[in-house]
Order: sequence, then structure tokens, then C-alpha cells
Amino acid sequence: MINEYQRSPLFLKYLFKTSSFILCETFLSQFFLHPEITITDVKQVFNKFNLLSDNSFDSFFTLLKWSGRIKLEPSENDKRKKIIRMTEKLYTETNQLTLTLISPLSDIFLSGKEIPYDTTDFFKTYSDIIRDGIFLFNLIDDCSIFVKKDGGHMIILLLYRLAMMSDDYIIENTQQEIAKLCSVSRSLIRKVFEEGAAKGLFSYTNDKKIIIEEKFLELAKNYMSYYFSYAAYANKITLKKSPVSGELTL
Repeated sequence: MINEYQRSPLFLKYLFKTSSFILCETFLSQFFLHPEITITDVKQVFNKFNLLSDNSFDSFFTLLKWSGRIKLEPSENDKRKKIIRMTEKLYTETNQLTLTLISPLSDIFLSGKEIPYDTTDFFKTYSDIIRDGIFLFNLIDDCSIFVKKDGGHMIILLLYRLAMMSDDYIIENTQQEIAKLCSVSRSLIRKVFEEGAAKGLFSYTNDKKIIIEEKFLELAKNYMSYYFSYAAYANKITLKKSPVSGELTL
């Protein structure tokens, strides 16, 4: 995931804010469900969540259009309607990011054996999660400290990784270095640590180094557990355990 993020940090830091991420998930699920989806159709589904203003919603699709990720074309059935067409660029990015969720499931449960994946089927099934409004910021305490900010998803992953690379969970990186790795401002990272410290997620050494507390590690593990479960559901992954060998298979 970190490698994918660094390929397009300015776009992904925006995408990895929960309101933008849910909008993108809504768009993709509707796109693969309906052959002639319009921006208005996406807005009708998304607006019930009350996550973005109309201006922010429109800005998101303007970004997709001018960055070469979607095209708007007249419908063959009704020339007055502009339907959304996904470009190869967005299709490739979508698969790359989705596989960062599916591949770990293979490593965890199937010793690296390949798990079949179909983009259309995945997002058609994922639409159930969108329809029912099952969003992480409603499920995990203190998750909003991260995911309601630019790059929030990446910030959680990076801090967890840095903690796992340290024997005592003390991060040697400065806030400025963390901000650079996540392509966000230093003030945003400072606010994350201030809010997180108030909730017992972080503390500081006498020389002001950041200590990752166990409460954050549990938050991060719960957060990714939900994400993996979403991916398993959308990809219709059902594991069976051999009564003889105990090996898990699809």
C-alpha cells in the first residue's frame, strides 16, 4: 500500500480521507452495477450519508475528469444525459488498490495461493456495504482522528508500520518526516498527535520522541481487520478447513 501511495500521493491523500473514500466507493459500486450511470445518479446515492457539500462533491468529479480518470459521454439512449466512462488509468489504479486488500488475505490464510478476483463482481457486491452505510468511522472508537483528515488511511498504516519496526514503539521519525511520507502538512500531523495523545493513543519521551501506545496498535489492527473483512465479503471469499490436515482452502 505504501508503494502504491507514493506513486500518486497528491491524489491518494485526498482519496484517503473518509468522505472522499466513501464517495469513490459509492461511485465505483454504482458504476459497475449500472451500465449508464451519471454523476447525478451517484449523488442521489451518496447524499444520504451527509458527508460532503455539493461543491465538494462536484470538485471530486472535476478532479477525476481533469486528471484523466473518467470521461463524460452522451448516452446512446438519451443524448441529453452524460454518462460516466472510466478510463484505463482509473481502472488500473482501482485494481492495484483493491489487490492491496485481497493479496494479504492470500498470505494470511492460504500461504500465498492466488485468490480469484473480478473487478465488476467485487464492486457489485461491495455495493451492499455502501447501501447499508457500514463505515469504519462509525465502528471504531477514535478512528475519526485519522480518517476524517487528508491521508488518514495512510497515516494509520504508516504509524503502525513504524511502531512494528521499533522494539519499544518509540518512533525516531520527526513529525515533519511523517508529514512528508504521507504528503500532508506538518500542522495536520501535529493535530493528529495532539488529538491522539488526548485519547491515550500516543505519548512522548522526555526528549519529545513519539511513543505509540498499545491503544493505537489495537485501533490499527481493528481498523484493518474490518477492511480485510470488507474485501473478503466483496470478493465472496469463503474459507473451508480440511478436517484432516487443518489446511484452509477456498
